[in-house]
Amino acid sequence: EIGINTPLTEIGTLSYQLELGNGLFESEFNHVFCGHSDATPKPNSDEVLNWQTLSLAQLNQQLDDNPEIYSAWLPLILSELAAPLQRFLAEQAAISA
Repeated sequence: EIGINTPLTEIGTLSYQLELGNGLFESEFNHVFCGHSDATPKPNSDEVLNWQTLSLAQLNQQLDDNPEIYSAWLPLILSELAAPLQRFLAEQAAISA
């Protein structure tokens, strides 16, 4: 979807059910992966409406300020998988240092 090939690391799984409104529900079981790349993304316009580079702190702030612009599952992943995500980011920072 974003045009980058990089090794991925599974950081966990997440199962959830959300009411999306208008009688719509989402029920998912997801494997969540993280990867790191210095390549410039080349998003597939059929799959990606918009993208930007943010720190985790910036993303959390945007979620607080404008939750409606993100997928409903994103806050769940950031909350439920916060510890493994932080470990992954710390490992990547150590590798880059």
